[in-house]
Amino acid sequence: MSPHGLRSGFNEALASSLAIKAYHESQDGQIGIILNLTPSYPRDEKNAEDVKAARIADAFFNRSFLDPAIKGEYPEDLIAIVKDLDMIPQHTSEDLKTIKDNTIDLLGINYYQPRRIKAKENPADIDPNCPMPEDYFDYYDMPNKKMNPYRGWEIYEKGIYDILINVRDHYGNIPCYISENGMGVEGEMPLCPYALMPLSMKGTIFIPFPSFHFILFDSFVLILKS
Repeated sequence: MSPHGLRSGFNEALASSLAIKAYHESQDGQIGIILNLTPSYPRDEKNAEDVKAARIADAFFNRSFLDPAIKGEYPEDLIAIVKDLDMIPQHTSEDLKTIKDNTIDLLGINYYQPRRIKAKENPADIDPNCPMPEDYFDYYDMPNKKMNPYRGWEIYEKGIYDILINVRDHYGNIPCYISENGMGVEGEMPLCPYALMPLSMKGTIFIPFPSFHFILFDSFVLILKS
């Protein structure tokens, strides 16, 4: 985590909002983004410090993208951390208004694995000259988890359910779809889709099936391959 990295992240959110603005000014239709979402689970849901650590991890890796894209603002707990580090990216009030006024119409979700989190056990590991998200939590190696040995990833089907419930309950049930899921394995199917694994889902979640075009950033690879 560096001032340059934070600035790049802010510029990306601003550029996305400007693209949304230009799209809506030039034509009717819907426009959105695809995010790789990795739900953060505390080691012990009854341990307040573990829960707090998981919440911070979620702010860094999920809400830092979801909130500006859907709500048009950054999460307050993340702002507090970055402000405490004196690393708020340079910006104008007009930049913030642009992000606030130009949010996405739909959300694509990539899901592969969960993130297991516990409270920071050794604060002495923190390097004050090079702050990192992991300064605020430790990763937790949960015993007896189901693993994909070829990737070193945990297999956790319920993660998709939890992501969708979170989008429904905290992001206005914005129309969304599963754009990527599964994982590569050897000697079996090239993709093991979570979407085919049975889950009991209660309540209404808005999942349309739109056609879309991939643009910019890592999705550029998909343009080349399509």
